Amino acid sequence: MNIKHLTSDGTYQDLEQKKANLETEINDMVDEWLTMKLSGQWIDKSLNIATADRIPMFQEKANEYFGLLTNHNYIKITYYKSKLKVTRKDKLQFDAGELSRGTIEQLYLSLILSLAVVFGRDYKMPIIIDDGFNEFDFDRSHNAYKLLDKISESLQIIYVTCNENVFEHYNLDNIINLNEK
Repeated sequence: MNIKHLTSDGTYQDLEQKKANLETEINDMVDEWLTMKLSGQWIDKSLNIATADRIPMFQEKANEYFGLLTNHNYIKITYYKSKLKVTRKDKLQFDAGELSRGTIEQLYLSLILSLAVVFGRDYKMPIIIDDGFNEFDFDRSHNAYKLLDKISESLQIIYVTCNENVFEHYNLDNIINLNEK
């Protein structure tokens, strides 16, 4: 085929249009990729700046809360080589996966609450917990409620439960019992 034939039957124009469409599509994809890439970098840098002074406080609070929740049987939480480790008071270290289910739940609770408290110093939002301690035995529940009392001195905590055992842990003045309303 020669150029005259391609031009006369419109094939050349079709090819030019397809080329233009593909160039536009490529440019749009490059713009989208670049936007995503730069946005990701910006978010990473912003998070690093936002959390830089919070990380030591977060670690301190997590250790404190985990100690309170476990009756001070565990004294330290560390993150090492992509693994969460805890140190017991006798200095033995355990990977999180080696802990009992109840202790893992206490570890999780201490991490979540410490994040909420550390970020809560700048962003005052309530902590809402819905039946968070159903799997805890009496001692674990009692320790968790004591921790919530401590945290409630600086942040509002809303704890919703249908478990009436909560009355054993709290001053009834702090409880709104919807069955009585």
